[in-house]
Amino acid sequence: MNLGGHRRLTLVADVFNIFNSQTVTDYDTFVESTFGSLNPDFGVAGVSSVVAGQQFLSPSQLRVGARLGF
Repeated sequence: MNLGGHRRLTLVADVFNIFNSQTVTDYDTFVESTFGSLNPDFGVAGVSSVVAGQQFLSPSQLRVGARLGF
């Protein structure tokens, strides 16, 4: 949209995770929980001893913005 002179307004919108999928972003990759002791959560989706809590993709989000150039 031209606002006259050299000014210009641009509207933008971004949509993230549009289908609201529950994609896992982290798996427990530690074979042993302690030395010599097997990890019962090895390979479990969304469980990690590095990051607390289950790790899934964020729900659907919409970001709206405007750019003004001059």
